[in-house]
Amino acid sequence: MRYANGRQAVVFGMGRQYLPGPSELPGLRSAGVFDAMDTAFHSGQPITHRASLPTADHAGYQEFDFLCTPVRTSPGAPISGILTVAMNASTVSDPHAFSVNVQQQFERLGAGGGPAPFPGQHG
Repeated sequence: MRYANGRQAVVFGMGRQYLPGPSELPGLRSAGVFDAMDTAFHSGQPITHRASLPTADHAGYQEFDFLCTPVRTSPGAPISGILTVAMNASTVSDPHAFSVNVQQQFERLGAGGGPAPFPGQHG
């Protein structure tokens, strides 16, 4: 695991950087999130994985869509990692479209272009 934002720490717990994610975040491991990341890495395709998890900021379980997107720094480059975004399942209208947009953002940045706005975002 290279990076986790502050919101992830509140919801899933905070793993330490540069240590194996499955050992740092065992709840995500048992929910199959790391298996989905491995599948995305080896297939080269974005994977959406839904999991019901207890969270630190909410009583009971919540449904999440984990969007595991292979990261390439340019369209023909090898996969260098997996970007995983967790979104509350009740707020995701099209997880696949979101993951495709994320991949396109990385490719644009790798090709020297600036980031394009996400759908629904301006600027």
